[in-house]
Amino acid sequence: VNETLMAMGRSDWLFRLLVVSGISLTAAFFCGLPWGIAGVAAAYLIVTLPLTVLRFAVSFRLINLRFRDLLAGLLPYILATTIMAASVTGCRVFLESYDLAAFSILITCVLTGFIVYAIIILWLRPPALRDLLNIIPGGHRWLKRLRILTGEHEKQR
Repeated sequence: VNETLMAMGRSDWLFRLLVVSGISLTAAFFCGLPWGIAGVAAAYLIVTLPLTVLRFAVSFRLINLRFRDLLAGLLPYILATTIMAASVTGCRVFLESYDLAAFSILITCVLTGFIVYAIIILWLRPPALRDLLNIIPGGHRWLKRLRILTGEHEKQR
């Protein structure tokens, strides 16, 4: 957001946004102090959410981008992340019922999340996957297979 405003020559808007953010966040900090660190964190969250929406709204208005368009671009990643989070949570609950060591649960959940996310991204084939495959150097067999799987092999010729 800051970079967008500066690139578009609107440092005046950026200054105003930073003043509002600074005052709001400082006030939130002091409002949350009576409840300790949890109160400060909660107050910070409560103030940060509307400030983030405001910053995006100002920036998007300047470059004529709708929030709906941003969400449409992020949808495959949001979907993959949500499914991965649900699978990791389910895996953790399942494994904790067997009283396994915390390290074993951690490793299993990390591997589960990695595999589930990778499968969903390969299935959805979002633009970032194509970009990643195009920047990875080398002619390894696994990379060639992955490019074939995603349809990128034709573009590499």
